[in-house]
Amino acid sequence: AFVCDSCPALASLDLSFCELVGDESMRALSHACKGLHTLDLTGCRQVSDEGCQHIARLPALASLSLELCNRITDMGVQAVVRSAGARLQMLNLGDVRQMTNISVQLVGDHCPSLISLSIAGNSQAMDMDIGDVCKKSTPPPKPQPPRLPEADGRVPETDRLSLEEAARQRDPAIALTRSWRVLQNYGRRLLCGAATMLLSHIPRLARMQTAHWK
Repeated sequence: AFVCDSCPALASLDLSFCELVGDESMRALSHACKGLHTLDLTGCRQVSDEGCQHIARLPALASLSLELCNRITDMGVQAVVRSAGARLQMLNLGDVRQMTNISVQLVGDHCPSLISLSIAGNSQAMDMDIGDVCKKSTPPPKPQPPRLPEADGRVPETDRLSLEEAARQRDPAIALTRSWRVLQNYGRRLLCGAATMLLSHIPRLARMQTAHWK
């Protein structure tokens, strides 16, 4: 919730395998991060159908991974695709074990702009379901990767901050500037205590990588 409240400009968020991320986190995200277009929840096993209802309220969502989120059922998938399906271009439902072929049918009916779909591990999907998805998908031309604007039109190397690097500073807050847009962390347990201090100094943050953050 702190990340959501402190970084309302987030456009891309990777929470894969964050064990404590659940439905309440999705509620906070849907309220605070209206510009979020990419969300990776791979392995977030606490996210359930209730969380999907909050995810569905993200108005800019275009890429979503729910891989290995095994508390999600057809009801959760339905909530997402009925609300956000027209915008979704990438959807990963791999190994969502409670999902049936009904979810595949719903994706076909509500996600015409899909470029990428994964239903790996779904033993109930039928050939006709996959065929329907392919027939109904009319993806737009592949978009150019968005660039994070800077005053001089460039994205300098100093815009990328690793929590590990900042934690080595005598005072982490000194190393931060208000212009940084990208934050990366790779699951070092040592760094989590510094997160509150770090995030409070970067209100313009637009992309955050927190895979395996514990």
